[in-house]
Amino acid sequence: MQVDSKKEVEDSHSEDMKLVDFLQRYKHSDLYMVDRIPKAMMKELYLPQSLACGGFTQRLQDINLWLSNGGTTSTLHMDNMDNLNCMISGTKDWFLLEKHVNEKLNLHHDDGEEIAVNVDRVDMYRYPALSAIPWWSAKVSPGDCLYVPQGWFHQVRSHGRNMAVNIWWTPMSTFNHSDCSGRDYCANVQLSTLKFRPGIQIRFVLKTLLVEYGGELPKEMVQSLVLHYEESIITDSVFTEFDLNNDGWLSVAEIEAIKDTTIEVLLPDIQLHGVNTYGRCQAYNNTSSA
Repeated sequence: MQVDSKKEVEDSHSEDMKLVDFLQRYKHSDLYMVDRIPKAMMKELYLPQSLACGGFTQRLQDINLWLSNGGTTSTLHMDNMDNLNCMISGTKDWFLLEKHVNEKLNLHHDDGEEIAVNVDRVDMYRYPALSAIPWWSAKVSPGDCLYVPQGWFHQVRSHGRNMAVNIWWTPMSTFNHSDCSGRDYCANVQLSTLKFRPGIQIRFVLKTLLVEYGGELPKEMVQSLVLHYEESIITDSVFTEFDLNNDGWLSVAEIEAIKDTTIEVLLPDIQLHGVNTYGRCQAYNNTSSA
């Protein structure tokens, strides 16, 4: 499982730890755990009925367990996926900024999904817009779920023994009503029966990147912008498969034409997780110890 310090900072690094070891330590440590729910536990959890139809299950990306003894503080960050965060025990206080407000934040070169701001001592000289922009707050208690749309910056503080499950899925442009036809809305859907579809998310993030640059980019720029730990993951052979018309450019139309399964074969165990306002796309390896 992935374990990190309870106070997140921009350059914090997680470490791997067995769940049994974490459970023996977390009540008296400065650690919190977040990782994909282990397969054995998936059989005991069910999808919220609000996500059971409409297309959500065809766009799932991850289902994570969050656990700490409270007192955690996150960075101010955004996710390039829609998110439903459900509390099991403890409470969380959320600070949220609508997506359109983000354009006023004057992000710096080192700001991507995470803004390099000290959430306990905000530098108003560097981020003057934070003093005036509209914001939302939410207190989430056991039994509550909070929907956080893709692109909304948010910062979270947890209190008390804290356990939550969050579900991430690639944003949808339309609700698929036909997917709900004939469904039993009260039927329980075990998480263990669901599949993750990283190819859809990779397409979404690459498309977002291309749109920011007018709809297409040459190979050299794609390779320089789509990185994993500062290394390009769009190799010459991968780009050749993406470049359907062989003109040396990658376009939105080409990305939309590639099958999800093809993308997953070309970029195995990779989930493109963020695009910041400068168009720099970051990826992380999706292999998990869970």
